[in-house]
Order: sequence, then C-alpha cells, then structure tokens
Amino acid sequence: SIVIQGPIVNRDFIQGTINWYKSCGVKEVIVSTNDLVDNFKNAKTVVSDKSKIIGLGNENNHIITTSNALKLINDNNLVLKTRSDQRIYNELALSAIPYIHNSHSSKFTKDGKKLGVISNNSMLLKINNLSDHLYIGNAKQMKLMFSLPFRNAEKTFEELSLDDSYFDRREDGTWLLYSTKDTCRYTEFYGEQLLFNSFRRLCLKENLSENRILDPINYLEGLRKYLEIIKNCIYVVDPEELDLYWIKSNIYTLPSFYHNKFQNNNPIPCMRLTRLNWLSLLSDPE
Repeated sequence: SIVIQGPIVNRDFIQGTINWYKSCGVKEVIVSTNDLVDNFKNAKTVVSDKSKIIGLGNENNHIITTSNALKLINDNNLVLKTRSDQRIYNELALSAIPYIHNSHSSKFTKDGKKLGVISNNSMLLKINNLSDHLYIGNAKQMKLMFSLPFRNAEKTFEELSLDDSYFDRREDGTWLLYSTKDTCRYTEFYGEQLLFNSFRRLCLKENLSENRILDPINYLEGLRKYLEIIKNCIYVVDPEELDLYWIKSNIYTLPSFYHNKFQNNNPIPCMRLTRLNWLSLLSDPE
C-alpha cells in the first residue's frame, strides 16, 4: 500500500502519481489530506478535519491524516508512506521495495523488521532527527508510531528555556530551531523528532524513547543510544536510488540536504544520515 499524504497543491500531479503507481503494479493507493477535494481516480481518498490545536509545525495535521489513512490498511500490509508533492519515478526500485524491506531484519522491533527512512533532512548528531518525508514499514508498526496526541505550541515553548534568538519563524508560520551545541539536546522539537521518538517508545520490544530535553551532561550518552537504534532498527535510502522527485521548490533530492538553509552552505558530512554514513555505522564494531 502507498499512502500519499499532504495538501493538494497540484491535483494533476497527484493524479499522475497515482496512475503511475498503479501502472507499476501497486495494489492500493490512498490519498489522505486536510483539503476538501473530490475523490481521486484509481485511489481511495481520505479527507480529515484540520487540527484546531496549533503545533510547532504541521505535525498535528500530519498525524491525523496519516493515521486515518492507515486505518484503511490491513495490519500485515507493507506501507510506503510518502508526501503529496513526491513521486518515485524508478519502477524497478518501486517494485523492489518489498524485497528490500524484508531483507532488513531486527531483533529489537516488535515486527522483526527495520523501519525504512529517506536520507534527506536526516541528521546523525541531532537526536531523533530522522526525516518524515518517506517511511517504509509494516502497517501495524506505522499505526503505533502515529498514535500520538496533538501537540500544543504554547505548552511546548514553555518547556524550552532558550533565548528568542535561537528560533526563526518561517514564511508558512512553522518554527525553526537553529542547530547549536545547546539546542542539540532537544529531542522532540521537530515533527520528525516527535515521530521517531514515538517509534522508539511504541514500536520496539523495549521502550527506548528519549527524554524530550536532555541535560547537557547526558547528551553524549543520548547520542550513543540514538546511533545504536539507527544501527539496529532502521535502514536508509537515498533519494537518488528511487528517482524521488519533489514539486516543492525548496526541497532538493540530495541526501545532504537539510531544511535549515543556514546549515546547507557548509554542511558537515558526518552530521548527515546519508546511506553511506549509515552503512559506515553498520560496519563500525564500536
């Protein structure tokens, strides 16, 4: 099953994506959104009410639209969760996803399989910052991962003892937290961090979730645990492997790309969770 989640910015692009996936042999495609739209052809269309609770980003709408799509999928099905502005163009890669997923076993997850993630917008040194742009996983695991309460921005900011200069409000109203030595100890600021900590809490045999805010002296131990989970519980795919395309102008299909534009000028290679860095981590005995 493929879930296409997000706003309907370009209906023709989404319908073309659905038609392409169906022509590649995908059995079930679900479009899930907060926008009031007519049903798409060759797919199930799910429209959810927008969350009345304002989060730091769009995480609350992301949670409800994805959860409502997952409710329609059998627990045992493999799910490729994507965005409405994405399309996988590589037919061979698309057809190989079930085989790739089944080849990545884990003794730590409840379903015995690792969670597949995309490398762009993923970080090694910022705990829990694994991209939510694309997930590959068992439907039952995904349902657990997305079973989160809505997050309130005001209450979250009350917990953050940081000067205003650490924050930047983007044009769409969502918040950006500059990455510094101090802010790296915040493990649930971004929506993707919130979701991956939920994976650590609910989808593993043992609750290995991290505290939302780490004491500075505990950062290195928190980082060690995070790297161990990356090594044992996920596998990483680069956008180029899938011929993954975005129509959104400020997203690039580069594994080194990160949403914080200030960190894309002089990126530190070891900070980014590319597939190469993930493979290096797997090969590191320590």
